[in-house]
Amino acid sequence: MCFRLLAALGEEGPPFSASDALALGVRCGLDIRAAPPPAQRTLEVAWGACGCSLYTRKEGRDRTVSFVEGLLQRGWKVQLLLGRDDEPMRWEAPVSAIAWEVFAHESVACLPEGQVALIQPPAGTLVPGVTREI
Repeated sequence: MCFRLLAALGEEGPPFSASDALALGVRCGLDIRAAPPPAQRTLEVAWGACGCSLYTRKEGRDRTVSFVEGLLQRGWKVQLLLGRDDEPMRWEAPVSAIAWEVFAHESVACLPEGQVALIQPPAGTLVPGVTREI
């Protein structure tokens, strides 16, 4: 059994650029893959073949935080879905809001397995580098 981490970028904000998101992943030391159709604006986040090291190793957690921070800095709303590869990944699941400060400290460990998590800065605050509220 392995873990998978998917990231969906909200329709709000700047136009989606898969090449920009993939380049950001490379700069953060991650293996980012665009999800196959029909998924749009969805990326699979991994370090190696799967997402296990993103959860089990500090370096993987740090890389994931850097990647999500970079996505937020570009103005995209980020939803994450952590699940096991032997179970279907369902975006229809209820959405849990995760404060940026919690995600920045705990990384993937704070994500509810099999449930969509919206990484959200507190209202009225800015993520470093973002010039408007998210």
